Amino acid sequence: MAKPKKQTALQHDETDLENRALAAYWRSGRPGEKLAAPSADGVAVVKSRGKFYVRLTGADDVLLMCYRVRNDGKLKRMLRVPVELRGERA
Repeated sequence: MAKPKKQTALQHDETDLENRALAAYWRSGRPGEKLAAPSADGVAVVKSRGKFYVRLTGADDVLLMCYRVRNDGKLKRMLRVPVELRGERA
């Protein structure tokens, strides 16, 4: 059986991923819940440990949501965000 190939380069358009992550974030709110707006430059596609993620941050670089980009291009909401992507200082 052949080994699955590791994702070394982003195979999808970054702007499309950012737009889909924003749409997913706004859909994630419950009725009546007010979500914090991401900052103007708070949406970014980043690479960590060989995988790609879309980070949404608000004011003062507070992490609002993080999605992992799967191999098929779909976004998966991260419940446990990797430490490198949290933006916390140790």
